[in-house]
Formats: sequence, structure tokens, C-alpha cells
Amino acid sequence: MKLVNQRPSLAQFLCLKNIRLFLSTCSKHFELRESDLFQPSMLYDYSDFAQVLHTLSKLSQSARALTKCDPGFPVTDSSPSHDEEQIYKTLEDLVTEDQYTAFFNKHL
Repeated sequence: MKLVNQRPSLAQFLCLKNIRLFLSTCSKHFELRESDLFQPSMLYDYSDFAQVLHTLSKLSQSARALTKCDPGFPVTDSSPSHDEEQIYKTLEDLVTEDQYTAFFNKHL
């Protein structure tokens, strides 16, 4: 965990580096397939939060996670509903950089 940068709100590249480290760990240590991973920009820009949730769901159902923890998110083959898609698509409009910074600083 020493590689994780503790102050990602200071710079975009640090935040993206943290996201890439998370994705690398998902791939190398939890054996998630490339097709199950989101792209760093999908989380950073809130552009495809459905794919981020898909990755978290797959991570929670991985063999390594299941041996260490209780079962996590359910895995479904169905597509998100229209309402769910609208929620994911509007996240970028709902969250500003100032709100993110305030949230991050509150939870240090």
C-alpha cells in the first residue's frame, strides 16, 4: 500500500495513478479479465460509472476475494435499466471538483 498516493485531490495525475494501481492489482492479484476492468478516465471523469460498478462486482466475486470475505455485489448478465443508465450518465453533472475535494478532505 505504500505506492498509493494519499492526496489525490492535489493533482489529476496522482489520482489517475492511484486508479491505475487499483486496476493493476485487480488484474494481477485477483485475476480479473481486461474486459471486466474500467478505464481510469471512466472513474475520474464519471463518464461510465456502470463499468466501474461492473468491475467492483467482478472483484467482489473473484476467487481470492471470496476466500477472504463474505460474498459481495451480485453479478448479473442483464443490462442496467434505463433509470440506472440515466443516474450513471448524470454523475459528472452532479459532482463538481469542489464537492469532490470537500468530500475527500472530510474523510482523511
